[in-house]
Amino acid sequence: ERGEFATEIDCITVEKGAPMNIAINGSYLTKALATMPADKDTLILDFQTYTRPIVIRPKGYSADEFTYIIMPMQPPAQPK
Repeated sequence: ERGEFATEIDCITVEKGAPMNIAINGSYLTKALATMPADKDTLILDFQTYTRPIVIRPKGYSADEFTYIIMPMQPPAQPK
């Protein structure tokens, strides 16, 4: 079955910039979340633009310990 789903995620931003929309395949995000260590409930999503890879890792883990990368889908319309 195929369909569409959109959601907003509460987050804390480290660096402020212009608002942006990012489209990712939900099944890829689900797979990333399923591989997260069970003791971690806070994630870091590191990205620069809506066209660059998104690096996901649990807070407190280094890139050498755990890294998951998701490529965004076709860029959605961006806020003006």
